[in-house]
Amino acid sequence: KDAHKGFIIKKKTGQKIEEQDLNRFQKNKEYQRPTQLDIVLMVDGSGSMDMNGHQGATPLEVALLSGTILYEAAKTIDANVYIMLWGSKNPVILARPGDDEKTIARNIVSARRGLNSGTDMASSVESAAKMLSDQKGKAGTYGGYTHMIVISDGDISDREKTKDKLNQLYRSSKYFTLDFAIVRSNSLGRTGMGKSAMEGLADDIKTSNPSQKINVIVEKDANQIPMAIIGTLFEKIRACRSFVAVPHARKRKTFKRASIRMQNGPKPK
Repeated sequence: KDAHKGFIIKKKTGQKIEEQDLNRFQKNKEYQRPTQLDIVLMVDGSGSMDMNGHQGATPLEVALLSGTILYEAAKTIDANVYIMLWGSKNPVILARPGDDEKTIARNIVSARRGLNSGTDMASSVESAAKMLSDQKGKAGTYGGYTHMIVISDGDISDREKTKDKLNQLYRSSKYFTLDFAIVRSNSLGRTGMGKSAMEGLADDIKTSNPSQKINVIVEKDANQIPMAIIGTLFEKIRACRSFVAVPHARKRKTFKRASIRMQNGPKPK
């Protein structure tokens, strides 16, 4: 605008027009900016996950193995990985971006016996939203989607509260997706309709758009869970075009909004 204004003034006032005055337009240029997506693995740390209902590893051990595989696989696509144990009022964070490998390995090993807790999940969802809203990023940087995956044996004791928290995430951020991986090696969490309580929770959550469709993996053999999670996650990444650049500040603001709404609780009817 300034260049064109200067050209018009010179022309109207009879001043000499030079070559540099004519070069007042620039071509658009494309710049490649790296983006990082976020993966949040929510592992059920309740007592039932530590029960060996079949041969081999317990569901909890397989879930933690899934987290380790996912953490390593994410390095190839430049993703941030968070691993949390849920079940108690105070969730435990096993891994987050920036942690060194020795710390993560030590946390994973110490988590093999779980939390010896119930199956409350709402407080962990709230903690995850707060954690994502506090995520630091340099000014002018960009990020992709945030994908959350819940691993469980199908049991949950605060289904309604958790549903409200997850719906808050969907209402606040269009850059968020959710999937479930359920190990049904025992009868825990089953309803009269044959679905687990966690599967019922997945049915209750309302997503913002079709690309955020919630996938539910159900396996009787816990050993099938790791690769099923990887496959489902990468399908979701392709469906959502998860690496499309979003200003980091804007994305962080959506999770801040969700976190505040969760703290304030649902609006009275």
